[in-house]
Amino acid sequence: IGWAVEWLAQSCSVSILDAQSDSVQVGHFQQNFFTGANENDVDITFLETKGGNILNFASAMKEQMFNPDGTQGLPNDYMMWLSVSLFNRTNRDDLIWTKESIVALKVASVELAANSPDLLSVPLTFMKMYPMIK
Repeated sequence: IGWAVEWLAQSCSVSILDAQSDSVQVGHFQQNFFTGANENDVDITFLETKGGNILNFASAMKEQMFNPDGTQGLPNDYMMWLSVSLFNRTNRDDLIWTKESIVALKVASVELAANSPDLLSVPLTFMKMYPMIK
């Protein structure tokens, strides 16, 4: 799509580690060991911009992922680098932590209520496509 976007998240859930394990019974003892690791989806809730940028982004990604004839788009057209960063609250120039992943938009939804005085929140879920690539 060629979009470089920097949106401020209202909340975010990022998987750091999800280790799989297995157990073996040896005599009277149980031995545990790790067999692999996963990184789960990234859930981010954004406050919608005045221009509707987040909803427009989700709609554009859907068009890239699924063609009008029912076929699926090429992964190169809808995968992207996602950087989630944590900044110091008192000094926004102070980067504390960042996590980058190759992702694709998996879920985008919005709840609309005419009587709600709150700003519009747009939750997006990104699936990590290649968690082994850093």
